[in-house]
Amino acid sequence: MKPLNLLVGVVEDEIGGIGPYAEYVAAAGALSGHRVTLLAASSELAANLRQRMNELPLEIIDLGVPRFGPVLRRWRRLWPGAVALYLGIAMKRRMRRLDHRYDIAHLNIPALAAAARGFASQVSVAAWFYPHGLRARAHNSWLVTGSGLSRANLLRRLVILAKSIAMYRDDRNGYRRSDLIIAPTLALTDQLNHAGLKCFCCEPPVWRSRLKDNPPDPALRPAAGPLRLITSCADLSNPRKNVMDTLEAATLLARAGVEVTLELIGEGYESLLAGHEELPRSLTITTTGLLSREDAHQRVCNADVYVTSTLYEEWGYAVVEALMLGTPVVAYPVYPFSELLKNGLGVVAAAPTPSSLAQAIQRAASKQGLAENLAETAALRFDAGSIGGRLTEIWTTALTS
Repeated sequence: MKPLNLLVGVVEDEIGGIGPYAEYVAAAGALSGHRVTLLAASSELAANLRQRMNELPLEIIDLGVPRFGPVLRRWRRLWPGAVALYLGIAMKRRMRRLDHRYDIAHLNIPALAAAARGFASQVSVAAWFYPHGLRARAHNSWLVTGSGLSRANLLRRLVILAKSIAMYRDDRNGYRRSDLIIAPTLALTDQLNHAGLKCFCCEPPVWRSRLKDNPPDPALRPAAGPLRLITSCADLSNPRKNVMDTLEAATLLARAGVEVTLELIGEGYESLLAGHEELPRSLTITTTGLLSREDAHQRVCNADVYVTSTLYEEWGYAVVEALMLGTPVVAYPVYPFSELLKNGLGVVAAAPTPSSLAQAIQRAASKQGLAENLAETAALRFDAGSIGGRLTEIWTTALTS
């Protein structure tokens, strides 16, 4: 197959969980033999990418976006469209100077579709939020941002609601201005196709070279000792991440006679643990704060079960990375885990309650229903080398249709 000229973007360090997506898609394209150009927002990010990806034959272009101070960073967090606005301006300015034409521009921010139109024969964008609809998005955002009617909390929830509506409109406009959409689940793919949009399903790739080299064989983990649970997120106190339910599930197991250690990776654990000084003696809580990816991966490798009680994820890279490190995952029955953890990759709790989560943890710890070689099974499905073939099929279909 003739190699494609791919423009992939944009790696930007403050756009949330989809940040690694562009990097991983670029790796998938390069591993599939395509000529890949990866866009990075700043010179610092471009330098870091060159160091991390030096084994891959791809070009990395710095868009020259300066780092913002605290005031502007807060402003852009309140106005999601600001990210696409200044990245789009920087992209058009930089690409015009290069004067190069690409077969496909594949973007992790749908709102950049119009900016990429002048430099590529076809523009594809990644879809993330499910369900795609104004009322559904507003309802989901309101439910997963906490509870209570205090003035401060109500104001916070209203701000997040306004941001969610703005992000929906940006996504909607980006989908309409693109030639094709790539969604991570069949549920979202079907919905967008029924809305008259051209959408294909493909799981976002994870580049295994970014994971810890030679993770320990799960079979070599000691069978004796406490049940080692781990969870992670940037802000452990975030209501959407709902880490309190993971703590309560661990507490239930300890009260049932199971010796448990629960490791919390991330910030915000102080407020999470407030009022939980009287824990069962058989439950040990350890906190680490934020860690480098390498340190976090090492700790996930050493755990028996990775637990998430999040109420919603666009995708959930932390879960996929845990699977590819060979650590079983337990999650609530919420999007996208019913698809993500199927075929023996994890255990989905029967209900979104701590007691159901505790039961699911016990099943995962006993390897009940799990694939025999979890890391390799997950790699066949999610590794950039595997996903590259599926992406190539989608891109080629778009060019020839």
